[in-house]
Amino acid sequence: MRINESMLGRVLGKLVACDEDALGSLYDLLERLGSESHEIVSAEFRLFLRKQELLVDQLVARLGGMSGVERLLAGEPAISMVSAAARFVAREKFVIDISPHADDAKVQISGLGDNFRNWCLPIVEESTPAIDLSSFTLFTLDTLISDRDIIAKIGGVKKAIVSLADIKRKMEKQPHGPDSPVGKLLENGTANIFYVLQPVARVIGNQFIYTNLNGAEVPETVTDPQYLLKIGDHWHVLRAVCMFRDGGGWYVDALPVVDQRRWNGCSRVFYRNFSVLGPSASVSASS
Repeated sequence: MRINESMLGRVLGKLVACDEDALGSLYDLLERLGSESHEIVSAEFRLFLRKQELLVDQLVARLGGMSGVERLLAGEPAISMVSAAARFVAREKFVIDISPHADDAKVQISGLGDNFRNWCLPIVEESTPAIDLSSFTLFTLDTLISDRDIIAKIGGVKKAIVSLADIKRKMEKQPHGPDSPVGKLLENGTANIFYVLQPVARVIGNQFIYTNLNGAEVPETVTDPQYLLKIGDHWHVLRAVCMFRDGGGWYVDALPVVDQRRWNGCSRVFYRNFSVLGPSASVSASS
């Protein structure tokens, strides 16, 4: 890559601002990058930078998202966050129940779609970062729009991902629909949209195989490789969870993330706006 005059000027400006110790470290790095082992040094340096980025993601998560960071920078008191859950077993948390409850911690769920049952109920989330639920970012669609365009508007797949525990916590804020305290979930029959990761057992050619609620292995063809993600040693596929409020309670289902479908205008999208994957996650898309 050729360095233009503008870039060179910015580099020199940064160098002038460095103290003697920092200049010494930079000189040592440049010497190593110019040696025969420059490829190894370059790879190690990129890994170092990646670790710093992930540490920042973890810190933002602990502060409850960007709104928590803004409050901290403004000198406001620490916010109250939902504690990290040690283990979230989806099939124990998403249970159909439309009986009236005196306990607002219980959520009226009127139905679970077949896709949600088979894709999401087998999921066990070992831990989820603490988050102030008010720091969830959202936007309401004003036109027909595809998943690809929604995710691009969010800022990419990593920022779009939420956990099933996040979704359940949002539901617990509005357990009885209109009779609940005011929340952000739409309750007029329009979709509330979240993007979650479903574990994949293995990938073979242009197919991935997942285990459904009954323990059977199900093959599915990859429609778009960018939504099939390898995190560490494990594969996941991105799914769109959609939630509606009907007369009896919340109805929850899931759909594949595809470019052919268009979400209706007035639907609402929820996301964290920072990585939910944690400091040890190394993410790569299927090729």
